[in-house]
Amino acid sequence: MNRLDQNNAREKFYKYFSIFAVAFVAFLFAFPLYWIITGSFKTKKEIISSTPVWIPTQWVLTNYENLMSKRSAPLFELFGIAGPTVPAAIRWLVNTVFMSVTSMLLTCLTAAMAGYVLAKKRFWGRGIIFSLIVCAMALPKQVILIPLLREMSALKMYDTIWAVIFPIVGWPFG
Repeated sequence: MNRLDQNNAREKFYKYFSIFAVAFVAFLFAFPLYWIITGSFKTKKEIISSTPVWIPTQWVLTNYENLMSKRSAPLFELFGIAGPTVPAAIRWLVNTVFMSVTSMLLTCLTAAMAGYVLAKKRFWGRGIIFSLIVCAMALPKQVILIPLLREMSALKMYDTIWAVIFPIVGWPFG
């Protein structure tokens, strides 16, 4: 085999290997999309099954019916007002936007105040407070889930939108 044939064989190998690698990576990126789309047509039993169901045995539209079912508008309930009925998807979108914006604004406010005090003011225990905040960053959220659940229950905030917002505001990463 001469040198030209070796170079051609090597180029072919790299060409086929790169095509295979790109196809494999494309499959890895496309699989979650496939899983979401097929999951939307699965029955509840297939969705929560311990063994994965790759293709739905029975294609159902109940998930889309639930998505478009009429529910009372979200933010009106926070203030005890009966609001208009809207599709559930709109309700969930408004809830998500409200939680995100509110928690972002409150986090920015509290983090700016805490950062200013810790950076500019001199007081006894400042180093200890800063160390506690840094140490709290090492705790995963799963460690405090049960105490947080008990705290929200004791504050009568269990199963409210505020039980999602306030722990985010108090998390030390702000």
